[in-house]
Amino acid sequence: MNTTPQDNPSGDPGAPLSAVEEAVRYGIDISQLRANLHRTPAERLRRHDIALRTANMLRKAMDQ
Repeated sequence: MNTTPQDNPSGDPGAPLSAVEEAVRYGIDISQLRANLHRTPAERLRRHDIALRTANMLRKAMDQ
């Protein structure tokens, strides 16, 4: 994933890396984080609830 000017606002190649740049260079794909930040808090909570319910259903299915 490429970084954006927002990741290193100074544009100075010698400037310290931002946390985002460091994460990207480490190999972390931050695209899902960026996509999630475009959602409203209510939508993020709704998606979290869906994921939590799914995880609980899978956990119960494995216990049977």
